[in-house]
Amino acid sequence: MAVVVILLTLASAGVAIMFARLQGKPKASDFGLCRPPLARAAGLLVAIWLATMVVSALWVVLVGIDDSASNVADRFSARSGVLNAVLVVILATIATRSARSCRFSSLSASPG
Repeated sequence: MAVVVILLTLASAGVAIMFARLQGKPKASDFGLCRPPLARAAGLLVAIWLATMVVSALWVVLVGIDDSASNVADRFSARSGVLNAVLVVILATIATRSARSCRFSSLSASPG
């Protein structure tokens, strides 16, 4: 399953680059990419990592996950498949809307 996700990601990036090459040699700025200041990028990396650790720790406490792997597997097995599917759809919708708003705001803010 993970291989399919990786292939789909690479395919969509490849199609974007292919269409960009139809108009000339693409630059990173054509895709909204820029080189951030190193200190800011490192700070954001650490902040996001710490936030992920805090949220993960809160999740473990709230859900009550202990060290037994079978308990985790039982807790999130196919019995809760519908709930998991709904949560994935909601997450994908939020992520897509966020990515679109970031992309369009970076395109409108770029010079030229």
